Amino acid sequence: MHAVEAILGGGDDLTNFLRNIETSSGLHVYDTTTTEEMAVGMLASERRMDFDDSLQYYVAKKLGARPIVSFDRHFDGLDIPRLEPSRAVADRVGKS
Repeated sequence: MHAVEAILGGGDDLTNFLRNIETSSGLHVYDTTTTEEMAVGMLASERRMDFDDSLQYYVAKKLGARPIVSFDRHFDGLDIPRLEPSRAVADRVGKS
């Protein structure tokens, strides 16, 4: 979220983005602690991943998420499978 907030800067776009996040049904925002972010930084060095990818991986591991839904191929080859968003939507629609 911080990356998106930084890109949006301020004003109405940022306010609308945050309002949409806050009111989205079924969406949970995980707040990391400073200690967790230090662990993510170490993980980034160990796995040779950037901080953002390491953060997503760290939280997915912590919460027991399977899979990571992402277009980002940097998640390929990890111990958590990556699922393309279109496939996740198709799987979800198929279960309805």
